[in-house]
Amino acid sequence: MAFVKSRTYGFGGRPSKRRALLAAAVALVVSTLPVLPPAAEAGTIPETSTLTVIEPGAYIIDMGVVPQTINSGLKPYGLVYELMIGLRLPVMWIINDGKVKDGADFTYDGKTYSGGAFIITSEYATEAAPVIAQWVADNPGLIVDGPTTIPFQAPVF
Repeated sequence: MAFVKSRTYGFGGRPSKRRALLAAAVALVVSTLPVLPPAAEAGTIPETSTLTVIEPGAYIIDMGVVPQTINSGLKPYGLVYELMIGLRLPVMWIINDGKVKDGADFTYDGKTYSGGAFIITSEYATEAAPVIAQWVADNPGLIVDGPTTIPFQAPVF
């Protein structure tokens, strides 16, 4: 008995039909992607951090929790995604680009932050607070400090 090679494409039918379905699916996904603001376009990303004053009322998403767990090391990225894409709020990435490996990025109220913390400024804190509270409740170990009570400086990248 001879082996007969058959062509199956997952969608059934000819390759051209498959390509058309795939193209339609890609077009649908691309049409739902958010439009980035002009500051996020290629070529405008800063090369170094800038020391910035963070006013009271901000939230700090702690990325330097030791030991790292899924809830302390990965879930914060889901929270940041929901804040930025779902609510379309700006989130600052805080990283001291001059630090040594595992060094501190900044200190607030006696606590040292490392690992590239994220900050939601006081301007957007009211809108972000319910989402932050839900993520913290659903993910024990996800550490979000705030709202802050005193101004502090942090290296915003």
